[in-house]
Amino acid sequence: MEDKRKLYYVARPYAKRYVQMMNEILLEKINRDFPESEFEIVVSELMSVTREHVMAKYQTNLDYVWSSILLLSKGNISEIRWMVEAAKNDFRDVIYWASLENKN
Repeated sequence: MEDKRKLYYVARPYAKRYVQMMNEILLEKINRDFPESEFEIVVSELMSVTREHVMAKYQTNLDYVWSSILLLSKGNISEIRWMVEAAKNDFRDVIYWASLENKN
């Protein structure tokens, strides 16, 4: 089985530095939903939401918030920015909205 990280290195060499900080599933979704020119912006925006914002001890909790933001943004950079600010204000709103989106 091919290592997915290698695909990121080939397609977007600068993605290599994010692999340690963001899980591959999220990177794959960003890669799929956003143009290359917005990749670093999206990652930067998402990473501005920290464990402190989501009261998380573990990275998986933060990944869940990032995943919710990506789901709700539907590939729109403006929505990413809006959802990031909403998550910083109260991350539970973003998780709730994502759960509603999943039901539809």
